[in-house]
Amino acid sequence: MKQDVDNEIYLNMTPKQLYDSRPEYYRNFELTQIREHLYQEVRSRKTSSYWKWRKEQQRLAGEEAAAKKKEAAAKKKEAAAKKKEAAAKKKEAAAKKKEAAAKKKEAAAKKKEAAAK
Repeated sequence: MKQDVDNEIYLNMTPKQLYDSRPEYYRNFELTQIREHLYQEVRSRKTSSYWKWRKEQQRLAGEEAAAKKKEAAAKKKEAAAKKKEAAAKKKEAAAKKKEAAAKKKEAAAKKKEAAAK
């Protein structure tokens, strides 16, 4: 059957004529079966390039989506790191402020003590 499709014999003959021309067809299969297989083979050859293209497009779309997802995860991780860094700076600033307030209090206590003497 594939040879008949390769040689394009099916273009010049009806499925019935093709069926009658080959003993290996009519001995083993019915006409309807041969007809369906012939149509299927022709259809697959016409559309196979489309399906290959379609599969490639889907693969590319999947890769693109994966890349976007990876990029979004990296941005999220970067934002979390920045947030953590900002919190650490804020904590450090609060500690310095507390330390400065403690020094100021200590200096005021020393002044009071010195004034009391």
